[in-house]
Amino acid sequence: MRKIDSSNKLILVKVCLCFIDLFYWFTGMQLIIFLIEIIVGISAYAYRGKLHDNLLRSFLKTLDKYNRESQVTKGVDHLQENFQCCGAQNYTDWFNTTFGSLNSAVPNSCCKVITKSCGLNLSNDAANINQQGCIQKLKKWAGEHIALIGGVCISVGFAQLLGILFSYMLLRLLNEDYVNLDYVKLSLPCLNHT
Repeated sequence: MRKIDSSNKLILVKVCLCFIDLFYWFTGMQLIIFLIEIIVGISAYAYRGKLHDNLLRSFLKTLDKYNRESQVTKGVDHLQENFQCCGAQNYTDWFNTTFGSLNSAVPNSCCKVITKSCGLNLSNDAANINQQGCIQKLKKWAGEHIALIGGVCISVGFAQLLGILFSYMLLRLLNEDYVNLDYVKLSLPCLNHT
């Protein structure tokens, strides 16, 4: 086994002290990110009414892009089929869109039993159309799954707090181990923070 000479020891000490500074930054950034997440969560809860209005407005704008943008068309169809809903608040929202006003119809994905052009003839077959809007269905789904969503959020927050705690404990241990190295005057820029 090779012995480490004094110049290599000095370099090793400099590197270790630089890592301590990096750990301070890392712990600080973890704490800042955690605080931002808490603020966003509280804001989302406090402004949930406005959030509902913004979601409704955005969804209505999205409906107007139906049949013009393929990704929007696929997404809306997928949502309406899976949640068995139609439009934002109800199926009549489609009549205020480019698609609905041109055809006086709703997409086939609004139908309870999907057949070819089932959404075209509403006067004869309105009973086959899902009446409830997607915003209400999404709100109901979120309400039913709020415990799971909350549990995941709390678990992630707890893991972040553990990360911050362990980083802080590691910093304390490293500082205790290297406190006797203060007498060494080092020339690395990351150490000139006195």
